[in-house]
Amino acid sequence: MAYYTGSVTSYGDLLNALVAACTAERWTWANGILSKGAAFVRPTALETLTGNYSPGLRIEGGTGQSGSTLLNPSVSMPRCGAPGNYANWGQVTWPAQYHLHVNSGPDEVYLVLNTNVSDFYWLCFGVSSVPLPGTGLWIAGNAPLRRAASTGWSAYTNSASYLTCGLFLANSNDTANSEYRCVAVQLDAAGAWPAHTPTGRFTLDTLSDRQAIQWDGATVLLPMREYENVESNKRRLIVDAGHARNLRMPNLEPGQRITLGTDHWRVYPIYRRNASVPNGGSNHSGTNGWALRE
Repeated sequence: MAYYTGSVTSYGDLLNALVAACTAERWTWANGILSKGAAFVRPTALETLTGNYSPGLRIEGGTGQSGSTLLNPSVSMPRCGAPGNYANWGQVTWPAQYHLHVNSGPDEVYLVLNTNVSDFYWLCFGVSSVPLPGTGLWIAGNAPLRRAASTGWSAYTNSASYLTCGLFLANSNDTANSEYRCVAVQLDAAGAWPAHTPTGRFTLDTLSDRQAIQWDGATVLLPMREYENVESNKRRLIVDAGHARNLRMPNLEPGQRITLGTDHWRVYPIYRRNASVPNGGSNHSGTNGWALRE
């Protein structure tokens, strides 16, 4: 397990930091594509707003590469960056601090960008440990490729729930419009990506809400999982993150390191921590957070 941190002054710098950390941990960087085992991803830095395409570090997944060509590219490109209308919300200011967790067994990479003191954006990818017909490569980001058409953090969902979600928990944009999806999983043995990606939020709502946040501020690490909707209203597990956990952080500071047994974890808010409103609001994620293995 490896943890890297530092300061960057642009999305291009952030891309360079990602590539340097991954190659130091035995990933291969060739022709603009990072690869290891079944994982093939193309990260791209976009510095300025171009039409409806927002600035950020975005990622595209594939099942292989031929030179600079990504084979069977994903239908969506999740992004690390401001999720709302860029003209009004969440602009990233530089310099910003990054946190990079590069883990193996299973291979998972988590990138968190801390800007404006209290704002946290993220991008991550990995290979599912759950047996699947496809490669099981998953890619995710705090924001979709395109900016929302209306203002506000909740422009995707018309509710504050977007801010309380995080990896595999976002309950928005599972539609045919791939530009707006924030997570995708490679399931098809033939190399195709699914028409949409289901969410795992419903599986953890009750457990998360029952944490004793009003009593003793307990912090319980819960699994981060992704499910697929199948016939007859059934669901099947497709990703069980090996190095990330969902948690509440009423008494933990962003970036704080905690130790549980022999494991070391670093905690981050889903977006912006506000302990006074635990369940989140229109411009913060309450005490909803996640822990990444260090």
